[in-house]
Amino acid sequence: MKNTWFFAFFLITSSIFAQTNQQINIYDYFPAKNGQIRKYVDQNGQEIVTETVRMTDSERAFIFVTEKTFKGSPTAITFYSIETNNKVYIALIRNPFGERKPVDYIILDVPGRSWQYKEGTEITFFESSRSSVTVAGKNYADCILVSERTQYYEGRTLVEKKKRIYYAKGYGPVYEEIYSEEKGWYFNSRIILE
Repeated sequence: MKNTWFFAFFLITSSIFAQTNQQINIYDYFPAKNGQIRKYVDQNGQEIVTETVRMTDSERAFIFVTEKTFKGSPTAITFYSIETNNKVYIALIRNPFGERKPVDYIILDVPGRSWQYKEGTEITFFESSRSSVTVAGKNYADCILVSERTQYYEGRTLVEKKKRIYYAKGYGPVYEEIYSEEKGWYFNSRIILE
């Protein structure tokens, strides 16, 4: 009898969860407009990186490009795609020298999902969940939190790095934090839309 009740509870909650995620349009959490500027700033408000959005079209997906600069110097061009499967991918990265690095990994998915990306000996595990965050006094109540855990070897030593990015509905990425054994979770950058 206990197993029957547990199974019924599991089916009901799974159904509710599936319906909730079906109602989510991932574009709402990663919006982009042609010419939009995103500034990544540190705790002192000093600019770290600036991204400028350039739009493009595709039959397969909604694609846009960001041109990143660091203190005015170009650093990378990133091609993003928002697929019909309600996921955001990074498709290609091009450095300032024109060298292309094809990649194809998910950076944002609906809450409750987990996935991974492997490149060489480095592997990154991702998990998405619902969350909220307050940044510079402003509360973003409806966020998708993506937690990243990257593992790789330096010689024989396994190194692990952790990062969390908050994607707010209507804004996109608004806050990023990283983890260290000494400090725990701490501020890395906040994102300002212009």
